[in-house]
Amino acid sequence: MNPMEDVKKPSDKNAREKMIAQRNNPQFYDEEEAQQVVDALYEENRKWRLFILGSMIGGFRRGELNGLE
Repeated sequence: MNPMEDVKKPSDKNAREKMIAQRNNPQFYDEEEAQQVVDALYEENRKWRLFILGSMIGGFRRGELNGLE
């Protein structure tokens, strides 16, 4: 049995090119933008503040952060 049997290809013919372009040109916060995010996080509840700071500072991936208690 092939698990990919029912998977449909994206209908957008340029989807692959877009994905490659995004991968080759990642977007990052500059220092000022990162500081604005950190400042704004102190107005949020602790859970979200730690979640976002963990991803920004620690480089944690979404699954790793979801696994934290």
